[in-house]
Amino acid sequence: MSTVTIPSRFNGPPSSGNGGYSCGVVAAALEGPAAVSLRRPVPLDQALELRHEDDGKVCAFAGDDLIAEAVQAAPLLAWDGPLPGLAAARAARLRAPIPASATFSYSA
Repeated sequence: MSTVTIPSRFNGPPSSGNGGYSCGVVAAALEGPAAVSLRRPVPLDQALELRHEDDGKVCAFAGDDLIAEAVQAAPLLAWDGPLPGLAAARAARLRAPIPASATFSYSA
């Protein structure tokens, strides 16, 4: 049995671990690419027990509570298509619908 701990400096929502960081820590228990699902808020500064299941997934538990599940994932394929030029990128930006309540704005 192994354990991992999410230090409080990697907090996300109040009193819980940042999702991306926490998923990365659990994913590291698998070889290669992984997909991780959080099932509950990740406790901070508490040892999480990593259990390697018979079906190949790794589950992180805090006591009896399932916190996260990690499974092997297919590797991502490299992009091999053409890249848009600056003019095409600007034209696409102008076609993108921006809600009136958008927090961020841009000028053309």
